[in-house]
Formats: sequence, C-alpha cells, structure tokens
Amino acid sequence: MNEPESCRVLLVAAGASIEVACARLAAGSAPGRYAVTAVASLALGIESLRQYRPDCVVLDLGRPDAAQAPEVRRLREYLPCAALLAVAPVADRAAAVAAIRDGADDCLEAETLDAARLGRAIDIAFERSAGRSRLMTLALRDLVTGLANRTQFHDALERAVARANRSGQVLALLYLDLDHFNAINNTSGYAAGDALLKAVAARLAGQVRAGDLLARVGGDEFALILENVSSREAAAAVGRKLLKSLATPVAIGSEPLSIAASIGIAFHPVDGDTADDLIRSANQAMHAAKHRGGNRLGSFSGLLDATIGPEAGRLRPEVAAQSRPVLYPAAAVA
Repeated sequence: MNEPESCRVLLVAAGASIEVACARLAAGSAPGRYAVTAVASLALGIESLRQYRPDCVVLDLGRPDAAQAPEVRRLREYLPCAALLAVAPVADRAAAVAAIRDGADDCLEAETLDAARLGRAIDIAFERSAGRSRLMTLALRDLVTGLANRTQFHDALERAVARANRSGQVLALLYLDLDHFNAINNTSGYAAGDALLKAVAARLAGQVRAGDLLARVGGDEFALILENVSSREAAAAVGRKLLKSLATPVAIGSEPLSIAASIGIAFHPVDGDTADDLIRSANQAMHAAKHRGGNRLGSFSGLLDATIGPEAGRLRPEVAAQSRPVLYPAAAVA
C-alpha cells in the first residue's frame, strides 16, 4: 500500500470524539501528513467542495439529525473517487450497511474510534480511491489520444444541455472527421495512423479553452462542446481555428503526412434541444461538408452571420432544424 505523503481530510458534522481522534492523528503523524478541515453540516461540506477537494471525507452518522444513507449518497455524487468514511454507533448495524451500499469505503464504530484506527482506515480508503481514479480514467479516456471518450462526451453534453436550458446561453457542438484518414492507414500502417491521431488531438486541444470538452468519439471522429460562447460567429471562429491548426503536415517518423478535416456545427436549441438531437445535427452538417470536398466547415441550420454564406442568418428559428446543412466556402478556412 502506498501511504499518502499528505492527505486532505474533511470532517463533516463530526462529533467531539471524532474530532479528538483526528486531532491526535494529525499531531502524532509527520507534519502535514493529515491536513484537517471541519464543517458543521453536510450543506456546508458540499458548499466547501466548490473550492476545496479533499482526499478523504469523514462523515458522522451518529448525530441525532443525521439522514444517514442519503448523506453518503450525496457526498459520493460530488466526490466519485475520493475516499469516504462513515462513522456510526456500533449498535446501528443498518446505518453501517446502508453507508457501504451507498458508496462509503468503510463505516467505523464510533465507540472504539481512536487515532490509530482512524489513520489506518484513512490510508486504506485513500488507496482504494486511487484505484477508483485509475479505473475511471480507463473508463472515460480514449486510450490512443488521452482525450475524453464517447461515454464521457455524451454525459458532458447532456449536462451542458441542461445548463443551457437554465441559462439561455449559447451552446455549440462541433463534430470533426478527418479527411481521407483510411488512406493513411492503408498506405502507412495503423501505427502511423495512431501516431497521427495523437498529433491531431494535441493540435486540436491547443485551440480550445480549458473548460471546453474535446473528445474522440470514433475512429477518426472528434467532438467539441463549446459552452457560454459569446455568439454563433464566435463558435464558427473556433471551427476555423481547428481547421487551420491541421494545415501543416504532421511528421510521423521521417514521413510528413498531410491531413485535413470536415467540421459540422449545431447550436442549441435551434438545431436540437437534446444531446442526441445536437449530435445528429452536427454529424449531418459534418457529412455535408465532407461531401463537398472536405477541409471546410458546415452549419446545420445556417443561423450564422450572412458574410459566411449566402443563406446564413436568414432562416427563421422555428424552421431552422428542418433546413438542409449550409456549408462555409473554403475561403472561410483561412
């Protein structure tokens, strides 16, 4: 077991005995090994998570106002990987079983809790959380490029749609497909194809904001979620930046490989008010761009500034989702 050099511990609504055990643990360990923060209630604990991400949470289920299992469940929703320990009276077996079922790593007996038992439980839970984090990374990351995979992308898009429904801010989805990628695989081999995908992912990632989610969603398909952009034109500008970033050939070994892409853009809610509808619209716009020769940008409903295309900006929102994709001219890429 790899013991943590430092561990940030959050005590939530902890009784006096738990606070004493934690204080003794911190005092008897190497300086900084356990950094303890205490909050008086679950609501305050959840609020503190906005700025403070603990490595381990210790939740007291023995106080009179404890809601027990629902509290464990709520904390686990906010902290899917962090170590989570519950403390309950030894007689309350039901609370202990429910806590484990709802996401706690362990449920300690309040009556026998001391610094040694607490320290051992924290270290074991910390190791379990590291394993969870590794498994989650494998489950939600594309193994070739390191970007988010399709599962993480779809979950993030659903959350982005929910936020856009509440805020009314611009949400854009960009779907990108590499042009003639299969030919590169066939002529240069799959190892070169994977190396090219890594290079493309790095170039695309260099053009987006830290809070934007870029994912690899298929063999040579990528998707980008743009939240809180200032306008549809601003989203189109990001698409042009992505295309321009691919203009320089990629050096794979001693061989420079030229690559280009076709991109489709869909906007919430005119092109779809659900994640699946937005994906469908962006995908259709991307295929339309590819059928026109590739290396260009397409908008599903054409609701952009009139300077980008002859029909753009003239469609009524109520019929936009039924319109044919509108393509940007190749000159718009530069």
